[in-house]
Amino acid sequence: MRVLYVTGLFSGLRDLLLEGRSEAAGMPALVRPLRALLEAGHEVDFVIGVSPEDVRRPLRPGPEWLWGCGFQVVPWRTTRLAGLASAWRMYRATLRALRGKRYDFVYGHGPAGTVATLAARHRRVPCGARLYGSFLIEEIDRRSRLSIFLRHPLEYLAFRLPKRFLLVTNDGTRADQVQQRLAPRGKCPYDFHFLLNGVQLPSNDEQAAGGSAAAPASLPEGPFLFYPARLARWKRQHLAVEILERLYRGGQDKVRLCFAGHLTQPEYWEEIQAEAAARGLAEQVMHLGALGPNEMLWCYRHALAVLSFYQTSNLGNVVIEALAAGAVVLAARDGSLEGIIEDGMTGLLARDAEEAAEKLAWLREHPEAAREIGECAARQARETFRSWEERSAMEVALIERAVAAPRMD
Repeated sequence: MRVLYVTGLFSGLRDLLLEGRSEAAGMPALVRPLRALLEAGHEVDFVIGVSPEDVRRPLRPGPEWLWGCGFQVVPWRTTRLAGLASAWRMYRATLRALRGKRYDFVYGHGPAGTVATLAARHRRVPCGARLYGSFLIEEIDRRSRLSIFLRHPLEYLAFRLPKRFLLVTNDGTRADQVQQRLAPRGKCPYDFHFLLNGVQLPSNDEQAAGGSAAAPASLPEGPFLFYPARLARWKRQHLAVEILERLYRGGQDKVRLCFAGHLTQPEYWEEIQAEAAARGLAEQVMHLGALGPNEMLWCYRHALAVLSFYQTSNLGNVVIEALAAGAVVLAARDGSLEGIIEDGMTGLLARDAEEAAEKLAWLREHPEAAREIGECAARQARETFRSWEERSAMEVALIERAVAAPRMD
């Protein structure tokens, strides 16, 4: 089976294709099923939208399992006028790829996936789309469909265009409700799948022994809070600085705040550093970079707490990974973790920085409670989330079924 991936350069792909890493430090929901598809013996080529700054950089795939793939890059911007031009270039590039080789399936990811759907339908090639959550829920009840289309044309069309299937991550952003409003049952022109991400579940022996976890070389000794996420304003890392200051005011000093992830918005990191300095915490706040899986695992297991205070939803990969590792997750009480974290039992939830600092102070004073919460979190994660092997196999099977179905008219 030959599959054409049409996608933006998500963080995990960037690690593997531009940075030459052997392992991705982000986006396992894209990378893991892709690897499973290739290891199942299928062929995959790519049309990838990259920033104009990166378009001339040579691709140098790191892992051996990507070496047999073909790659075509297209300049990609998301601002309004530049975004229209990018979409047109992506459409033409996808058509060229489909004319140059016979593909059995086109798999579009993110906004570029909408363009892939249009090109695939033009060439009558079966296609599917993959979204990693949605930001439309806040607008779905207060704007008309026309307004949503004009503001977010590619995401709107992702929910509307005919295709074999649409797979969306169940990450707390309520994309299932968006789908029901934009393509209601009975009028939906595709099969809809709404799945939780998987997680790398350690065996019981690995859990007890600490597995292959390794401390980051840049991490100083002493208690620390861990906020793992690419630096982006909507992930609200700045709130962690306020939480740390409140801890210090309450006498809980000597705690450090460690961020980890891709620096996608360097200016935001500069603002966080400036805020930390203004609060007298410059030496206590640090960025560890984009860590590998073993380093992340060590941080999950040794942090005082793993923080997540995203603006939109907090059921992301890092929270799932942290829970499975037996970490104490302290996250925003925004409803996105309902059914995943029971406050005080399998994690901690807080409405604001003040409540978060109070719960962290309680954790430091009750280490036995922290251990119990982490153990309960790990047990619950095993019952709630599939392993990445199982979750990836489900996605590969989804593609195989779509190809085996009767071809498009």
